Amino acid sequence: DLMAALEQLLPSQRDVIMMKYFDGLSPMEIAQKLGKNVKAVYSLQFRSIQDLRKNLANNRDKLNE
Repeated sequence: DLMAALEQLLPSQRDVIMMKYFDGLSPMEIAQKLGKNVKAVYSLQFRSIQDLRKNLANNRDKLNE
C-alpha cells in the first residue's frame, strides 16, 4: 500500500520521502543532494507527506468499493 502511494507522488516528492525516511538523511544532506536550499526541502517534504496521506486514503477507499 505504501509503495503504491509513493509511486503516485511526483519524482521529486518521492525522492525527498525516500531520502528522509528510508535512507535517514537530514534535510541538509537532502538539500545538498538535490541542489536545493534547506527551506525548499522542508516545503517539499511537507507537501509530499500531505500528498502521500491523500494517496493512501484514496487507495484505501478504492479497495473498499
